[in-house]
Amino acid sequence: MLLPGEDTESKSFASTPETSSFSGPLFVSACVVLPVVWGIVVHLVFTWLRKKYRSDQRGAPAWPDYQI
Repeated sequence: MLLPGEDTESKSFASTPETSSFSGPLFVSACVVLPVVWGIVVHLVFTWLRKKYRSDQRGAPAWPDYQI
């Protein structure tokens, strides 16, 4: 909503200095670090689940394999 005396260009996002700070090294490093950390966390969770599943199955009888 525009107030009397304001123009439309004062409301544009490109003219605000806050958006230019996103192109800095912090934003670039976050775009690299966050996916790497997410991949490590997912890898550790699935490794833990695989070990947990295998340890639960050691005492159980083996299922027969009906492959042709």
